[in-house]
Order: sequence, then C-alpha cells, then structure tokens
Amino acid sequence: MPKPVLVGALVCAVLGLVLLVAGLRAAAGRRVLGGVGMIAIGGWSLAMGGLAGVMAIGYRGYRPLRTGAPLATVTTRERDGAAFRADVRFADGETRTFELEGSHIYVDAQVVRWSPALKAVGLTSGFTVRSVSGRAGGDDAGAGGGFDVFHMARRLPLVGRLVQVEPAMTGYRRTEAAAQYELVATSSGLVLRKVGGTVP
Repeated sequence: MPKPVLVGALVCAVLGLVLLVAGLRAAAGRRVLGGVGMIAIGGWSLAMGGLAGVMAIGYRGYRPLRTGAPLATVTTRERDGAAFRADVRFADGETRTFELEGSHIYVDAQVVRWSPALKAVGLTSGFTVRSVSGRAGGDDAGAGGGFDVFHMARRLPLVGRLVQVEPAMTGYRRTEAAAQYELVATSSGLVLRKVGGTVP
C-alpha cells in the first residue's frame, strides 16, 4: 500500500475526530454557528480519510511502473503440441506460473497513474497483471472485474479526478517452445519483447 495515502488517511481521520468533538462541545456551549461549522469540516475530513483508506486497500498488489524498464520476465516452455507453461517473474522477485493452451500468449494488466498533486507527495504510477492467457488465434480478449483502485476510479468521479487508469494489454504474441520475453511499458501500452539467448 502507498504510505503517503495511508498517512493522509490517518491524518484526516484524527483531524476529523478532533473537529467533531470540538464542534459538539461548541454547540453544547451555545456557540451553535461555530459548532456546526466544525462538525461539517470534521465530517468532511473523516469522509476524506475513509476514502484515502479505501484507495490504499484497493492499491494492494500494484507494482511500480517504470516506462522502458522490464516489469517482468516471461519464460515459456512447451508441455505438448497444444499447450505450454509460462513462468512470470516480476522485478520484485515474485514468480507466478500459468498453464496455458494454444500457441499464443496474452498479458492483461491494469495501469494506475496518479494526479500531479498526488505525485508531488510521493505516489508513483503502478501496474498489476490481471491475467495471462494462451490462445490458438490472434484476437485480443477483454478484462474482468474486481475491487481495486482501478475500478474505483471508473465508478467514483472523485477518485477519477485523483488517478488516471487504463487497461494495458499486450495483444497475442506467438510463442516458441522455449523462449524468454520481457514485459515492458511503452508510451503506447505494454509490449512483450523477446530476449535473446537460451532458456535455462
């Protein structure tokens, strides 16, 4: 989870609680106008803290997006004539294995780019691989649903102002019996680029 978002959520929550308590005391002490103002600001601050907390939870599983740098290495190995295995090793060392059918590989990912204001406090763009699939043909496939910051930005206008989201798909690429590819982010999307040499 991005630490700046968590810190912001905690600060907003604490500030909201303090203002709510102060507003209730002011209203009880016959300073109604000031009390109502503090209660309104405190409620808004609590709501913003809750939103930031939900966004931080929805950002779990996203990895840093670095344009031009390899995001993951995909190694394919043929199992039989109509199937192959794809090992995806991410830059942070995590490896996921997919048993796929067909002769083509396809990577479906989601990219999150924060607004300039949030980038200024240390948030970096991120990506997550939603699925890796195989196919005998060459047509692109669509993405599925789920709960994360990507889908929140599409459904909630306020979140949509804070973060730009985009699906990122490689398109189908024909695989070889034993080959290695790099998953790279470019200005036009994700690309599977073949790496030379033999597969260990």
